[in-house]
Amino acid sequence: MNLDLHLTTACNMKCSFCGAWEYGKAASHISTEEAKEALSQGRRRGYGITTLTGGEPSLHEDYTEILEYATSIGYWTVVTTNGLLLSEEMMKTLKKCRTLVRVSIHTLDEGLHEEITGGDTLGTVKENIRLMAENGIRFGFGCTVFDGNIDEIGALAEYAQKSGAAFIRYTPVVGIRGADGMSTGYEFFKRMLKDIADICVDNVGLLDYREKGRTYTENMVRYMLTRRCAGGSGQHMIYDCHGTVLPCSFIPESEGLFRTKETGNTTERMQLVQEAADAYYARALEEGLGGECADCSYRNTCKGGCMTTKIPEGLTVSDPQPICMLKLIDELCGEYDEREAWILKSYWVDNFTRRMGVDDKDKVCMRRLPVWEINFRPGASAGDFVRRGGRQS
Repeated sequence: MNLDLHLTTACNMKCSFCGAWEYGKAASHISTEEAKEALSQGRRRGYGITTLTGGEPSLHEDYTEILEYATSIGYWTVVTTNGLLLSEEMMKTLKKCRTLVRVSIHTLDEGLHEEITGGDTLGTVKENIRLMAENGIRFGFGCTVFDGNIDEIGALAEYAQKSGAAFIRYTPVVGIRGADGMSTGYEFFKRMLKDIADICVDNVGLLDYREKGRTYTENMVRYMLTRRCAGGSGQHMIYDCHGTVLPCSFIPESEGLFRTKETGNTTERMQLVQEAADAYYARALEEGLGGECADCSYRNTCKGGCMTTKIPEGLTVSDPQPICMLKLIDELCGEYDEREAWILKSYWVDNFTRRMGVDDKDKVCMRRLPVWEINFRPGASAGDFVRRGGRQS
């Protein structure tokens, strides 16, 4: 369903936890012709959404041309950007293409922003967010959470709501590359999810969701938490600016899942990555999942879970999952009363089922689950935002 297209490794920020800009290497850019070919082949394979990313995609000289081409062949377009560049031409294209812009914003503290990104640019980013809202461009926020900004989850959610963002998605830092050694453990995940869930429960009137039947909802919560990684499937594929097809940005090349230009044309590389990913996760079952995973009734569908929680710990695909999302969410729901837990489950399931693709429904990206998100209903920016403890603003 989603083809990520990396336009460049160049970036005008140098976020400390990000490896997308390839430390110490000269910037690379995909050719416009190759970008269009990748998009075209992706459509033929059934991908309906493309996310233009990088590096910073707006640094590509034909950024708007590639965006318009993607729209013209039927993609719903998403752009992941740091928000520093926003010209009149870009705004016109984003609006014409009805592109969803996901702005990476990790703090509202100017000093911490400079420490994270390497530049005194928070004011520029916030001004461009204001311009997008003013010009009717649909946008949301993406926030990578680590020890240094975990206390800002609530403040960032309030800023997202007040600024007119459609959503804010928080993702836990992956402890590799520049983030090597940063906290990614079970208690860190639990604290993150609790803070996000508190905001949802306290601000239910601002959320975009519709309730479904109780049995369906309870079953779907367990379904979405126990699927195999979507990387390299009909749900998610990456084409980088070197022409390499890969399943996930966080799984290293050493795992044997990348396919470079030497291995075939675009369609062949996508097929080879899909086959390699299927074999990779099948190996987890063949070798026998260890620990609690060995006796879990969902082991045949989960197949060991997300690798972003294993790789930083030096674990293999067949090692036990150190952060079981099903266990974590069960514990989290147990901290709320019945009404509050029902709000959370209803909200999660409605947002999950809305975006579920027609292909590879047995696969899911743990880092893109709605448990990490606050999706605001249209017009929510006019409502009061409640912080835990009852304060409204």
